[in-house]
Amino acid sequence: MDHTLDKVERPERPLPSGRINRSFALTLICMLGICGLGIAYFVGWASFMIACTLVVCIYLYNGFLKNDHLFGPVNMGICRGLNLLLGISLIPSQLSAFWWMSLVPFVYIAMVTALSKGEVGEALYPKRVWTMSVTIPVCSIAVIFFGGRETLFVTLIAVFLFLVWTFRGMYASIKLPNAIHIRKAVGTCIIGLPLLNAAIATSIGGMAAWLTVAIFMLLSYAWSRAFSVT
Repeated sequence: MDHTLDKVERPERPLPSGRINRSFALTLICMLGICGLGIAYFVGWASFMIACTLVVCIYLYNGFLKNDHLFGPVNMGICRGLNLLLGISLIPSQLSAFWWMSLVPFVYIAMVTALSKGEVGEALYPKRVWTMSVTIPVCSIAVIFFGGRETLFVTLIAVFLFLVWTFRGMYASIKLPNAIHIRKAVGTCIIGLPLLNAAIATSIGGMAAWLTVAIFMLLSYAWSRAFSVT
């Protein structure tokens, strides 16, 4: 859906460069989407409904809302919130008890998406950088209050690692909010999403939960070397 724009701004990507045929890419997308929905259906009805809603939101974002400065970030945040709910839906009875946890990745990714709107062109808004700088500790504080006393220490460690990683990318954009620094900040925050999810898991499951989720940070970072994160 971004093919025309990518040919101008990101000609090195697989589709605009011609390395991958568009019809092949569309066929692969449909096949993977159907497989994902099929797997969700066999897991359970709740998982299937969340997966269907997620597919609709992904389509709405890419097809209609990506360039909307309000509904675009909100829609992307909903996608990440649904992503977390999809995992919780493995045990459907827990959805009613822990649905509110999805608000953390919703707010975090919505703000990252809003920040990314200033990475190309003239819309380099310093206010977006500062808003993101406030969002990160707010989400961190919310995570700390999730768990009980027995997991507080490891949760603090998990949150600290998340803060170190995200502000490592945000620091330069805070000092000078130009396109280069904002792009780096957005990429760092997106790659660090598994650390936020790991911190959420740690607040309930302790160190074992942190390790099993944080390991996806390695995959996140590895894929960022092959594809443009933003």
